Parts: sequence; structure tokens; C-alpha cells
Amino acid sequence: MNLSIERTEAVQAAVQSIQEVLHGDVGDLSEAERLLESLSARSELFSVADFPLPSGAETDRTFLLHENADGTSALYMCTSVPGMEYRPHDHGGSWAVIAAVAGAEKHRFYSARPGEAPVQTGEKICKPGQPVSMRAEDIHSIHAAGDVPLMHLHLYGMAFHKQSERREFDPATGAERRFELDDFGFVEDHR
Repeated sequence: MNLSIERTEAVQAAVQSIQEVLHGDVGDLSEAERLLESLSARSELFSVADFPLPSGAETDRTFLLHENADGTSALYMCTSVPGMEYRPHDHGGSWAVIAAVAGAEKHRFYSARPGEAPVQTGEKICKPGQPVSMRAEDIHSIHAAGDVPLMHLHLYGMAFHKQSERREFDPATGAERRFELDDFGFVEDHR
């Protein structure tokens, strides 16, 4: 079978399984984590040839793998270089599940009050075999860990273009700014 077709079928099956276990209830994302981790473990489906690493001044690249017609259940492959970081942010009312194909990233979790610096409340490492999830109200930052380039699957309840209320927080002051779709750079459609 063609690798591209095999990847598409595996992605569709994983997203459908995740939708079935969630049934619209995202209180517990542990089963969604397990299912996405199973997909990420199929590293033969996600080569650097198909999902190139960033080059030049780029720190990351984003590839759309799946999105329902209504903009829900959007799955992306995100590739990043060592040293990549994202400031504290939420997902505009969307839950998220992240599973690693390669590389590790540290997720720091925060609570935030208007006008105050976010306060770190926890930390998790996302690496192969160890997925991470966030509920719609969670705030987190991302930090590449180690010297290995990152290839991570990111599944969101709503696609980036639907996350219109997504916010980013200044880690020192807590000042908020709306996170724009352009902040992601170019999202390449790989469906």
C-alpha cells in the first residue's frame, strides 16, 4: 500500500476512535492520549521527508493532517528545532492532546489572573510513549527539551482558524494578547 494512503487511513481511524471515546465529553482525555500515542508510535508514517524540519530562521513548521468539515477534531504534525519555545497560552476554548513521534518538549502549566504574571502550577514532558493533554481552560508554555528535533502530533477540539479567542500571556507581566493565526506561520495541508 502507498505510504501516503496508509497514513491517511491511520489518521482517520485514530481521529474517529478519539471522537467515539470522547462523545463530546472532554472531562477525561486519558483515552484520547492513549489513542493518539498509538498513532504517533507508527513512526514509519511520519518521515522527515514528508514532514520537513524547519530551516533558516524558522523554529517550527505545521502540517494539517485532518480536520472535520465543521473545523473540529483538527490534527496537525508540528516539527520543531531544538530551542523552540512558545510563551504561556491557551487554546481559545479548545482542548488539546499531543503525542510525540520524535523528540521531547516540556509543557509548563499555569494559572493566570488579569494583569498578573502567570503562576506555574505544574510541568510534564511530552516524548515518545508519554503524551500530554490540556482541557479548554488550561494555560501552558512549550519548551523543546534536548538536542533532538521534534515531530509531534497535535490534536485539537477546534482547528487553529476556529480558535479565535486564543490568548498568549507575557510570562513576566501577565499582559494578554490575542494569538493570531499568522503567529503559526504557514500551515501546509497534508490531508
